[in-house]
Amino acid sequence: MIKLTTTEIAWIIGELGRSAAINTNAAASPEASAFEKELLNLKAENLTSTSDKLQKALSNGDRRIAII
Repeated sequence: MIKLTTTEIAWIIGELGRSAAINTNAAASPEASAFEKELLNLKAENLTSTSDKLQKALSNGDRRIAII
């Protein structure tokens, strides 16, 4: 079993948020094609969703996270 501290989870949440923001900003770039914009927005959405799930687990004081 792998153990992560709440601090480590908080760091992961922060990095996911930063990555989502980078992708969102890149999607807003005028140089990005329509296809690139869609992919970047989808990636940002997935990163944000993962970050939100981890934040919810952290806020609820959950001691276990299932990997499925």
